[in-house]
Amino acid sequence: MAVRTSLTFPAKTSYKKLDFFLRSKGISRRLITALKYVDCLKINGQPATTITPVFAGDVVTLVFPREEALSCEAQAGELHVLYEDDDILAVCKPHGIATHPALGTASGTLGNFVSYYYQSQGCPLPFRPVSRLDKETEGLLIIAKHKLAHHSLSQQQKNGSFQKKYLALVEGVPAEEKGEIDLPIAREAQASLRRVVRCDGKPAHTLYRVLCSGKHHSLLEVELKTGRTHQIRVHLSHIGHPIVGDPLYGTPGKRLYLHSYAAKFLHPITKEQMELTAPCNFETILSKIENEEPIS
Repeated sequence: MAVRTSLTFPAKTSYKKLDFFLRSKGISRRLITALKYVDCLKINGQPATTITPVFAGDVVTLVFPREEALSCEAQAGELHVLYEDDDILAVCKPHGIATHPALGTASGTLGNFVSYYYQSQGCPLPFRPVSRLDKETEGLLIIAKHKLAHHSLSQQQKNGSFQKKYLALVEGVPAEEKGEIDLPIAREAQASLRRVVRCDGKPAHTLYRVLCSGKHHSLLEVELKTGRTHQIRVHLSHIGHPIVGDPLYGTPGKRLYLHSYAAKFLHPITKEQMELTAPCNFETILSKIENEEPIS
């Protein structure tokens, strides 16, 4: 497993301070400060400070200190790697597995499994998921291997350029082939896990289209424009089409049929357009439940 150890920027114009140059490249102030204190800022191969001037033709290098501390306990488990390079790791999270350890779930999470993978490859790194999936939700999850990659992808999520699509197997057949749900979501009660559509909630925006349907169920492609907790589950239930197997917002079943299907974003370092997908068998499941066959 490879992990980026440095990043080089040729300067085309002059800057009064190195700090100004790095900020123009999208490097966060927090990361610049962290690298400054461990002497990892260089100009033309020589140590530099944030106030060192940068001249046209200079070569600026950020050296990433080797990280040797896992943030989650390493634990062997299922890990389906979909894509990997020096900066990011993309995996397919199974349903029923939490994204990371939390109160009451100290082990058996994706974070534990990724930490084991890192350790087995001789590169112990903190677990840095760019987003998270509910325990019941399966599918594509992007993980940053270092701070700069995490910052870049997090910023893309904040400004809406990180596109995420899901597949949802729902009850009923929507009246329209395409739909938009732009309704605020709030916690139902202070100690409740449930969320509800309510006017005092946070803005939440969901798009969907029907991919295929039977008499009693449909398969939807869902795109998130915001990232509220349980957003897809709450919105689809609110319009009368809860996800099959949803114990909180629909009818409990063997599992929740919600799959993180695709992500489109700019690579955090190369700025190449990335499109990653995670395979899904929901069309087969739809056929089975319409024909009243057992499903897993």
